[in-house]
Amino acid sequence: FKDYRLVGGACLNAVRNARDSIVDADLFPLVGEIESKVEEEMKALVIYISMLKEIEQIFNERYSKTHHIVILRNVGCTIINIIPIPTRKSRARIIISTTIQIVHRAFKTESQMLTSGDLIPGQILYNGKDFLCTYPALLALKTNMFPIDISAASCSMSHRIDKYVRYKRFTAVLCGMRKPEVSEPENVVVDEDDDSGFV
Repeated sequence: FKDYRLVGGACLNAVRNARDSIVDADLFPLVGEIESKVEEEMKALVIYISMLKEIEQIFNERYSKTHHIVILRNVGCTIINIIPIPTRKSRARIIISTTIQIVHRAFKTESQMLTSGDLIPGQILYNGKDFLCTYPALLALKTNMFPIDISAASCSMSHRIDKYVRYKRFTAVLCGMRKPEVSEPENVVVDEDDDSGFV
């Protein structure tokens, strides 16, 4: 954890001592205070290559005989899926894969990492020694609810809201709106037995 931090849902599961059916780890590079943008990007690239080599080494030593590895890369991140090789026994049950996401953005501080998340429960990190989180994330952990801030919305926000509500069992809160105001507009069918967690 010298040059990177584990951020988000995996940390949340560790703090809650819980495991959901989505096994994922988000790794963020920590470059420190560097003035030159070029030097910052170079250090981030070195950290990125180091993380890939470490993951490859662990995979080859522990999982290569029982799992496949699939690596996808886009502009914002590299996604590594570690998928169990199906066996006769595993075909009858759901196979849980592990996803590791390496964020390509360079972070100077842990504080930047914490506040980069658009969902409050994900504003938690592990630095190899301690778990750190924002005050709003601590409140979300204590209350099991989180407000949705659409001003920070990204393209994948709806997927993450669904993940935190469905698998991590949080209640999403639309601030300033009571449930009748949200669920009873004209032309909307409301399921009275809905336990989706949305308020």
